[in-house]
Amino acid sequence: MDAGDLLAGKTGYGAEGVIEGTMTNNADNDVEITDVDGTTIPAGYYNGTGAAKLSDAEAAKVIAGNVKSGVTLLGVTGTLVEQARAVIESVLTVPTAPSLTITAEIQEE
Repeated sequence: MDAGDLLAGKTGYGAEGVIEGTMTNNADNDVEITDVDGTTIPAGYYNGTGAAKLSDAEAAKVIAGNVKSGVTLLGVTGTLVEQARAVIESVLTVPTAPSLTITAEIQEE
């Protein structure tokens, strides 16, 4: 057994005699998630009652209006409807034919 296998403040005995523990006691600490790539969980002991939670700043962004309609993200059903706003207008002129104007509107559903 190494000192890191034993909680800080505890004493144990190993092959080389008395061992003073150095493992951090995180007990019921929560881990705050602030990035989509993940958050490093500090080494140490956890008793299983803590939780991994979004930071308040990130949780405030998870609202229905920020999530695409038809998608549920972290229990929030989206209402955002994206609409294409591009209108394409072109004029095509053929030398031996009358002018032709093409107007197209793109609508995304």
